[in-house]
Order: sequence, then C-alpha cells, then structure tokens
Amino acid sequence: MKDELDNCNGCMEACSDQLEKPAKSISRRKFLSVGALTVGAAGATVAATGGLGLLGSIAGAATTPPTCATVPGTVKHPRGTWGYETLDPAVCAERAYHGFYVNFCCWAVVDGVLGTMQDTLGSPYTNLDLMAFKFGAAGVNGWGTLCGTALGAALVTNIIVGAVGGVDKGSAMSNDLLAYYAATSMPAYVPTAPEYEARGGTKPQFLPGGTFPTSVADSPLCHVSTNKWMFAANTACGLPTFAYGGTADPTSIVSGSIERKERCARLAGTMAYKTVELLNAFKASSYTSGAWGGAGVGNPGGSPAQKDCVDCHTI
Repeated sequence: MKDELDNCNGCMEACSDQLEKPAKSISRRKFLSVGALTVGAAGATVAATGGLGLLGSIAGAATTPPTCATVPGTVKHPRGTWGYETLDPAVCAERAYHGFYVNFCCWAVVDGVLGTMQDTLGSPYTNLDLMAFKFGAAGVNGWGTLCGTALGAALVTNIIVGAVGGVDKGSAMSNDLLAYYAATSMPAYVPTAPEYEARGGTKPQFLPGGTFPTSVADSPLCHVSTNKWMFAANTACGLPTFAYGGTADPTSIVSGSIERKERCARLAGTMAYKTVELLNAFKASSYTSGAWGGAGVGNPGGSPAQKDCVDCHTI
C-alpha cells in the first residue's frame, strides 16, 4: 500500500500542471479525491483514519524519485489542440542556429520552435523532453537519410497543427517544408551573432560581409544535400573539388570542417525560420499548401520518391 501511495505522490508532482493547482498547494479535499481515484482501495484507509495517517506517511516518504503511476482521467492533448502563439521567425531561427552547435540539426530546429513555445505557453509543450529529438542528427543518427533540419521541421508542424476541415494540415505543412528544402538555395538564414570565426573559421566567404556559399539540393536527403553544397563551397572558395573515389585536398571543405558545420547551423536557422512563417500563416488562417510543389509520384519501380530526386531515382 505504501509503495502505491508513494507512486501516487510522485505522479501528482510530475503531472501537477494537469490539476487545478500544483500538487504542493492542493487542498486536502482535492488530494483525497484524486488519491482515492488513483490508488483505489486506499480510499477505504483514508475514510477509516480521517486521512491524517495517510498524509503523514506521504509527508515522510523517501526522497528518492518515485515511479510515476498512471493517473485515471489524465487529459491527453491531440495534435492541433496544443495551442499556438505567433512567434518571431528571426528569433526562432537565431535560437536554432546556435542550437546546432549544442545538439545538432534536428534538435536545433525543434528547440528553436517548440523550445520557444515552451517558454511562451508552457504546458503541454513543457511535457515534451526535447532531447528525444536529438536522434535526427546527420540524417538520423548519422545515417545521412532525411536531413535533420527537415525532419525537425516536420516534427514541429505535425505536433502543433492538426486536421482542419477534414484536411491534415500538419502533414501538408511538413510536405511543404520538405519541398521548400529541396527547391531552395540553401542556407538562406544569416545569423545575427555568427559563431564561425570564434570556432576557428578563417575563410573570407564565411566571415561577416562574405558571400556564403549556397546550393540547391533537389533532394531532402542529408548526404545528397551536403555533398552538393561541398562542391559549391569548394568552387566558391577556389579550393579543389571534392572527388568521389579520390583523396580530397586537406584544405578543401570536407564533412568534418567548421565550414560544413557553419553551413548546417545556418540551415537549421533557415528551416526554423520557414517553419515559423508557415505556422504564423496557419494561425492567421492564411496558410495554403503546395507553394513549392507536391509530393513525388514515385519512380518507375513504384516506390515512394520525390519526383525530381534524380540522384537516386533515374532507374
């Protein structure tokens, strides 16, 4: 019985945002009613003792973190019902840019938008542990598949936006963001406080006032996008072009360089900026999908594909 009550106490602490008052300030009557629902038979004990012994045992519970039990009646928040306040895309983009240097691309975009929503609205956004989205880095755990910035943007829109009038606007918006990523010369965002020079970068094109290299990926894939950008960056900087099957000049822009990292940080800022622009349009009831083209119709083999991704789908 005591273990169950300890669990209840811990769960009420963890889920206090879903009660009328925080657990620490909850009334005795409210506590007894919730406790009776939570621990079932414990209600008989409360009735028999007047609740004083129960409250005393909980007050003296062990200080080790309890296991959170299930609270009957906990309110779930379906997508589209979380609420959204209009955000400044530049503020979110700058946060995402610096976030890349903390936990990389996917987390950076998620934190740039959802982290700002946590600061703005609190619950239910504060129920999310944003570190759960770190897995998307470098095309999902370094696999070079879907770019983490595009994945982060898709996660954000599908959490915030739901179905409207029978149309899944969350999915439509994430499709728009992938199409935008593939069709746009990237990165487009210019940080207000760049970290490049402080991290050891010296190339003039990357310094304030320089012409930062960009490229069009024609694909949402990390490895395609990054390699196309490295070709463009080496050309812009007058460096030897990275060649498959050969050895790159050590001064060229390769995947581990600060130049490539700065590019991905700015890419995170770019995708966070565009995500917030679309969310703001949705909030203002002015969002329409399809601005950068629709989803792919598939390659001749019948597998799902973006129709203009010719790097992989020319078979």
